[in-house]
Parts: sequence; structure tokens; C-alpha cells
Amino acid sequence: MKLSYALIYIILTILPVTGCSSSFLETLPSRVTDLSAQEQATWLNQVAVFTYRALLNVPQQGLRAKRAELEQIIAVRQWLELQRLPLFQLLAIQLQELVDRAIFNELDRADLTNQGLEVFTPLVPNSFDHELLNTLLQANALPEVAWVEYVRTLDGEVINFCNNYKTYKNRVFTLTDFLEGIIWGYVPTEKKGSVDPEYTESKEMAAMYSGLQAFTQNWIGDFLLITTLQAIDAARDTRLVAQLFIKRGGKLASTSKEFKRLLEEELTLLYGDEEHRTQKRASQGDIINAFFVMGTTGEYSAKDATYYGSKVTWTLFKFFTEADWQAVADKYRQDFEKTIERSAKRLGGNFKPGYWLKFQP
Repeated sequence: MKLSYALIYIILTILPVTGCSSSFLETLPSRVTDLSAQEQATWLNQVAVFTYRALLNVPQQGLRAKRAELEQIIAVRQWLELQRLPLFQLLAIQLQELVDRAIFNELDRADLTNQGLEVFTPLVPNSFDHELLNTLLQANALPEVAWVEYVRTLDGEVINFCNNYKTYKNRVFTLTDFLEGIIWGYVPTEKKGSVDPEYTESKEMAAMYSGLQAFTQNWIGDFLLITTLQAIDAARDTRLVAQLFIKRGGKLASTSKEFKRLLEEELTLLYGDEEHRTQKRASQGDIINAFFVMGTTGEYSAKDATYYGSKVTWTLFKFFTEADWQAVADKYRQDFEKTIERSAKRLGGNFKPGYWLKFQP
């Protein structure tokens, strides 16, 4: 375990992200474990605000114009990973997902534009080419093994079960079992509830109103487990569609039915036909198919820059201070607050931005 993270540190030191501006990176402390919880929260907040400002106008400027900032976010995400603290790892996962979202959103808008279809925010000319698309996705690649290694060191009901369980052949779960979704066939039903995506989302929503009364340190481990495995699936799906986009010269399909057919053809080339396919989703344990891929990448698509901006806002507001939240553009903040009013009536309490900043594991 120590060796793998040492290697990550050496790689990041010797091979910094190409073209990355170091201005924000130079302000980051080398170690945050010596800082107080409040000081750590301040750094989490600063990273979130920096990322938000950098990502919000990608549709209006294009990937090429934003490349340096995207690469700096990737480098900051790698710094977060090295801290080996739950909240820093959670924000690292969010940054990886957001950069992928920004890239895929431009890919999707380019696909629609190339097919002569309308996008509400026009695609910037020369926003990206296939070489830049590949470069950014490779730079933002998710370190699957390192992330799963880290989450297995945390406490959690499901994590502890998976780390200690032995199959009937007296075999313990391996990293491969996590990465290939095999563990879900062994986790008891009564334990799966704590890492069910709907359950974790509703509990996080409750914490938004209760000031983190819904969180415990033990639950954070399992929350990071499912969040990590979902991120792995999303990153794989994004790169699958991106490669299909490049292979087809910048056009995918004009209908969801045609898109599904193209994806199934690609999956069959990679893994064999669905009937005999064995590859599983890391976060579900179900056999991978086109519907899963379409569901993930569909969340990343946005013809309208306002919808994209709302998604970025939703992801990062949990690391915002109240002042940051009030500075968010009305079109994002008001729409967001209207959306969560319905949950407020059910959950009670008052809406609280930045709730993750208050949690001290």
C-alpha cells in the first residue's frame, strides 16, 4: 500500500501535468495532516471555488481556450489524492468527475452541431480536436487501483465486511473483485442498503438540512466506497463513448435507438456479445451494456450552458461557504434552491451550503 502511493508521489513530482500553470498549485501546502480541521476546511473551500470559476464558462470558451485551467484542476486533484484524508479524497473524486463532465459536454455539443442539430449555447469554433480530446481524457484518467486501495483503509460496515470476508474457497476479496464488481454478489442484502446510491444520496441530502447530523465516520467510509466505484464506471463510460466519437469522425447517432446499437456493437468488439459477456459494473455487479453507458453519459450532456452550470454548482456547493453561495449567479442559485425546496419540506431544517466543510472525521 505504501509503495503504490510512494510511486504516485514520484510520478506526480517528476511528470507534472503538461502545460499546467503553477500559480494556484504553488499556494497549496505540501501536507495538510498537520493543519487544524478548520484550516483543512479552508483549503477544501479554496480548491472548490477555484475549480468552480475555472469550469463554469467552458461552453462559452471551449476546451482549447480552457486547457491550461483544466490541466491545473487535474494537478490539484492529484494533490488532493496524496493527502489521504476522506474529505480531500471526496473532493478529488468530484474534480475528476467535473473535468470529465466539461470534456464530454463539449463532445456532445460537437456531435449535435456536426449533425446539424441545434444547441442552445453555440459551440465555439475549434473548441477542440480529436488529439486534444484524447490528451485531456488521458490526463484526467482515474487511478482506479490507488483509489480503491485507499478506500479499503477506511472504516465502514461494508468495507470491513469486504476486507475480512472469506469465500467458501477461503479466498479473500482482491482489488480485482472491487474493480470488476464481483464483491456485490457476496455482500449481504441488509448491508447493501448503506451503500445503495439512492440511500447515500438521500442521507447526504438530509445532512444538507441538518448540519451533518446524518453523518458518522463509519458511514463516510462506505459513502466513499460507492462514490469511488460509481466514479470508476462513469470514467470508463466516458472514454468508451469518446473513442467511439473519434472512430466515427465526430458523429455518433441522431436517435437514442441508433446510439444504443452503436454502443452494443462497440461493447461486443471489446467484450463479446451481451449474452456471453462477463464484464461487470464496478458499482453494481451487473453485466455492462449500452443502457448503463447511455445513462451515465446522458447525465454529462447539456445543450444548454445553464444546465451544465447548474450541474457544476450542484457538485461543488457542498464545499462553498455562505458567502461563496451568495456570489453564485442567480440563474444557478435560484434554480437550485427551488429544486431542493421539495426535499426541505420532507426533511425539515434549513438549507446549509458547505456542509462537508463542517464534518470532522
